[in-house]
Amino acid sequence: MHNTIYEISDKPIPKSGRATVGSLPAWFFDSVSDGACEISDGDREQEINRLSHHLGSSCTWDGKKLMLSPDIRQEYFKGAFEYFKKAASALAETEYSVFSGAASSAAFDLALQGMAESYADKFGFYVYEPGIRELFLLDTWIRSADVSKPYYVGSAIDYHC
Repeated sequence: MHNTIYEISDKPIPKSGRATVGSLPAWFFDSVSDGACEISDGDREQEINRLSHHLGSSCTWDGKKLMLSPDIRQEYFKGAFEYFKKAASALAETEYSVFSGAASSAAFDLALQGMAESYADKFGFYVYEPGIRELFLLDTWIRSADVSKPYYVGSAIDYHC
């Protein structure tokens, strides 16, 4: 499976200063990805449009900056929250023997995995913040993004998991 890492900053990122695969932290390759490569300039715009489409109507990309509307959290997480509640409800009905591992249950395993993925999908989109040189799941980044300012996209990096 392939997905994308987007370098996003609150300051413009010059082409010569964009992140590369070598900018990514080692933990990412130890626990998530088995390889990555930079996306060509020709495909970069298409990948940024893909991100904008993924974020929906609460996001605009004008070719230079990404703007998030104040209601992005309300819109973006709506479907995932419903799935999260259903998984939590199923987990609440779990017998102690399944929780403790004394008995196995595929339904429990699926609900637990689904709950985690509905909050933040480990194999989804990532955001690399060059100012602090850190990588975040897109869901995590959106939860803390300052929606009052524009964001600039530098590189787009394809990763395989």
